[in-house]
Amino acid sequence: MQSSEILEATDEVWRATVLQIHRAEIAELDANYAGWLTAEEAAAYLKVRTRTLLLWTRQKKVLGWHLSGIKRRVWRFRKTDLDAVLFAQAEGVISSQSPSVLVTKGQGQ
Repeated sequence: MQSSEILEATDEVWRATVLQIHRAEIAELDANYAGWLTAEEAAAYLKVRTRTLLLWTRQKKVLGWHLSGIKRRVWRFRKTDLDAVLFAQAEGVISSQSPSVLVTKGQGQ
């Protein structure tokens, strides 16, 4: 074998090793972030409306994480946190506070 052939073979082994390490790092990152859901995905997972999920989040019944650095508040939810809330409820149902009702003039008197 000539020195150029040895260098090419070594280069191929090095590239394959680097590619394998890179793929392993990507798989680890995917595993870490696989459980994160958007508000819409989390609401669909819980089979409720998105507004209901966000209400529960404001009421501290569901743990949610908001992303900073943007104008609008964007929420992310971990699937494990959603599962914990469901299993913690005795009946399996999360209740919301009843909305306030405004009585206008002429009604309710």
